[in-house]
Amino acid sequence: MSFAYPEFLFALAAISVPIIIHLFNFRRFKKVYFSDIRFLKDVEMETKSRNKLKNLLILLSRILAVAFVVMAFARPFIPSGTTQKDNNTSSVVVYVDNSFSMNAEGEFGNLLEEAKSKAIEIGSAYKNGADLRLLTNDFEPQHFRNLSFEEFKNEVASIQASPQLRTLDDVVSRTSGMFDVADSKNLYFVSDIQSSTSTPKENITDSLINVYLIPVQARVNANIYIDSCWFNSPSRLPLQPDNLLVRVRNSGTENTENISIKLMLNGVQRSVGTANIVANSYEDVNLSFTNAESGLQRAEISLQDYPITYDDKYFLSYTLSNQINILSIDGPNVSDYASNLFQTEDNFSLIQVSDGDLDYSILNSMDLVVCNAIPRFSSGMTQEIMNYVSTGGSLLFIPSDKPDLNSTNELLMAIGAQKFISEDSVKVKVEGVNLQSTTFKNVFTEWEDRIDLPSATIHFVTGNSTNIDSERLMTLANGHSFLNSYSLGNGRSYVLTSALKDSWTNFHRHALFVPALYNIALNSVTNGVSKEVIGSNKLIEVKERLENSEILNIESLDGEISFIPERVSRSGGTGVVVHDQIKNNGHYLLSAENGDTIQALSFNYNRAESDMNFLVPTELQELASNLGYVNIEIVEGKAESLSSQIEELHNGKQLWRIFLLIALLCLLFETLLIRIL
Repeated sequence: MSFAYPEFLFALAAISVPIIIHLFNFRRFKKVYFSDIRFLKDVEMETKSRNKLKNLLILLSRILAVAFVVMAFARPFIPSGTTQKDNNTSSVVVYVDNSFSMNAEGEFGNLLEEAKSKAIEIGSAYKNGADLRLLTNDFEPQHFRNLSFEEFKNEVASIQASPQLRTLDDVVSRTSGMFDVADSKNLYFVSDIQSSTSTPKENITDSLINVYLIPVQARVNANIYIDSCWFNSPSRLPLQPDNLLVRVRNSGTENTENISIKLMLNGVQRSVGTANIVANSYEDVNLSFTNAESGLQRAEISLQDYPITYDDKYFLSYTLSNQINILSIDGPNVSDYASNLFQTEDNFSLIQVSDGDLDYSILNSMDLVVCNAIPRFSSGMTQEIMNYVSTGGSLLFIPSDKPDLNSTNELLMAIGAQKFISEDSVKVKVEGVNLQSTTFKNVFTEWEDRIDLPSATIHFVTGNSTNIDSERLMTLANGHSFLNSYSLGNGRSYVLTSALKDSWTNFHRHALFVPALYNIALNSVTNGVSKEVIGSNKLIEVKERLENSEILNIESLDGEISFIPERVSRSGGTGVVVHDQIKNNGHYLLSAENGDTIQALSFNYNRAESDMNFLVPTELQELASNLGYVNIEIVEGKAESLSSQIEELHNGKQLWRIFLLIALLCLLFETLLIRIL
């Protein structure tokens, strides 16, 4: 036991007063004459003994009454585990988790409303003199302002659910920066303590922060939601069949059946699928549909689930082009096999130029550039092609039968490909085809070892590649490369190691030639699928080339939201960052200064909290302690008793009321002794 004001204990000297009164209170006795006292002798002796005991009890009760009154004024208390750490703390931050998971129902109703009630009770424990601040997931500048208790209550009442997610590490770091470094700080962390966001991962650097976990618990932990969506292939064409894969997760403990998943494209329902999902698992649902005509395509995938509904919709958008623009740069001794293939397809628009008549300005408008049998590359052409690929273009390199290896290798190394070392004139067949690549995926319905593959009579031997994103598409029996894919920046290059001549290879006469070049051309148009995450500071690429001074604008489809995003220019092109300006999921339009739409942008709520997996407060306390959160406590209970719990937590268990009650009981005992006994 300790005393808040030990100096009052000097007043214990007041117990000498009843002692002095007892010693000097010599009562004069009055003589009473009685005829015969023989029969009263025993009674007289018994009365003296009882009076002596009575006086001693009265003295003791008076001494105890004075002692307990003095100690009551000294404010006795039993220290808690944190009393000595923050007894003088005046900087208080109350964090209210207002993420979408807090819309779940708990024992006392909506979790967010319960958290707000607890926040107000926490604030009431610091009505007098504390630097009280409120913190939510929005991390707004106003959180750095000290609030009175009335202002604090008003701010808490105005808290709404937010798509922003913050981890425990984020909140602690933010709290550390809200006050001076030397200040001791109390952080009250009011949350449902989801494992995805509340699990600490970083060592705490501010030992002056005392973290108090105040959990609010949901009654259910089941949730069915759309995790992600993606297309089978990176390209799509107008009025062509397509497949969209939708991953639906079941985070509950019971199996679900016949969950309906709908696809809306430009406001029209285009496909419906069903999912039967095992508990704590997922299923990929294939939605087959036919693409609409060219232009912006806005897709919405949805299901129905209760009570967590924010993750039941998923938005994505892309652009369909009428045709794929292909530029073939031909050498003097070119073969026409590739050009003839591209000319026969209505979806391809082919332009053929000789290597000496190339206008570099048209490169940026091309989806695919074919370097077809060019014997020598100038330094200017090498630089322009490298710039084209790095900014998102696709290149198909078909070597010449009589190349200048020096300039050819300069180009190959510039686009991140393996250089040619020498010619190999030993005839060899293609032994392996990468069926997992986008070039050959879905080309074969069934693979058999007896399939006749193309062969190469002459091919170039390539060196080792330092490109970590290279892919072997076709491999010769001797282990050499026949067709490889390489990435550079946002673009990709395809390099063939044999010239398309009958004396070099029969690939151009093989059945595999058509799907290979066709898919290379299709994959050159990725259609820019947009499926951004709200709250992410990821750079969103702008597909079109823009003037440096051009101002961009993002606007919702209904026109209610409009803002100018941060524009980022880099060597690979232009991008935008929206920061926290997007609050609602859905489709948005990115437009130029003149009002022309550049591309569609689709935003989705973060799925990090969709898996309703919660930490037990003691688990979080242990995890945090292992990472250096030495000052961390758990405060549980109803909102009504939270204020008194916090006062007891910081000031210890107050005993002055008990001491005062004991003092009153002593006085009552004294009264009973005097009046009754």
